[in-house]
Amino acid sequence: MSDYLRALKALRWVNINTDYRVNNLQGSYLDFQEVCDGLFSLSKFSTKESIGFRTGKELIALAEKEGWKE
Repeated sequence: MSDYLRALKALRWVNINTDYRVNNLQGSYLDFQEVCDGLFSLSKFSTKESIGFRTGKELIALAEKEGWKE
């Protein structure tokens, strides 16, 4: 499975199980899927604080840190 598909699974898990909210920006930046396994925006749900952009690999690392297991 590609890191992009793993990142999509991580996105779903993070949105359901943590206070973070992740949006997939793939529609606007199609080249990022091949270059850095996707581009995602990350924010904190409770404070509505925007944290910034993350690549697919960074999103996977965040999800694993929060407890996600494939």
